[in-house]
Amino acid sequence: MKALIILLRLFGTFVALLLLILAAAFLLAGSDSATGSAMVLGVGAVLGLAGLLLIVLSWWPYGGSKGTRGGERAVASTQEAPGELSLKQAKCPQCGGYVDPSSAKLGPEGTLSVTCDFCQAVFMVQEEPKW
Repeated sequence: MKALIILLRLFGTFVALLLLILAAAFLLAGSDSATGSAMVLGVGAVLGLAGLLLIVLSWWPYGGSKGTRGGERAVASTQEAPGELSLKQAKCPQCGGYVDPSSAKLGPEGTLSVTCDFCQAVFMVQEEPKW
């Protein structure tokens, strides 16, 4: 898919350059006061604008954003915790090292995960029942 996009961009650029060369020829021919006419200048201006527009459209960013595949769009989602959260001193279940509370992240499904600074293990923080 990326190869096709690159090929279309190069083809669009090639055609745009041809249009710009033709526009320059028409504008030079129309600028001569002896044979110049408004029609020739108009055609040159239209060709020049078409060439510039084609270059812009050829190199406009592709619809897919970084981090996505095949033009899929990433959707940002924010969730708030149902109550007040505070992470006290927690130990990593793998290495026993203390975990930094700033590494806690709220996942898309509402789960809280923490990454251990020592062994890089990721584990879920389980909420104790409130009753």
